Amino acid sequence: MLKNYFEIDENQSVGSFLKEVKDKKNTQYIILKTIPKSFVDIRTISLRLHNREEKLKNLKKTLSKTLSTDKSELVSFLIESGDRVVETKDGYYDFLDALNDILQGGFKCYRRT
Repeated sequence: MLKNYFEIDENQSVGSFLKEVKDKKNTQYIILKTIPKSFVDIRTISLRLHNREEKLKNLKKTLSKTLSTDKSELVSFLIESGDRVVETKDGYYDFLDALNDILQGGFKCYRRT
């Protein structure tokens, strides 16, 4: 499960976020405290960082949620939805988790119909 994320208010600016985070290179996502939850991919900030005053809420994407904890279903969910990260009842699961699970093998990807 995803460990490298940071939770923050959506009204903070990119600049204030960058000041607060000590381990920026290992942080992958900002989980915003919105209802429903949202996230910002750190890559989005690095590609669009031309204004440190940009509010995080302008860069956010809706965070998908699933009750499944089955790795095969989670991998399939990410592939089919195109999402980079999903909230599960056990925490956050992202495409790097999915890649590691695929490389370890031993399970099938399910296609939802």
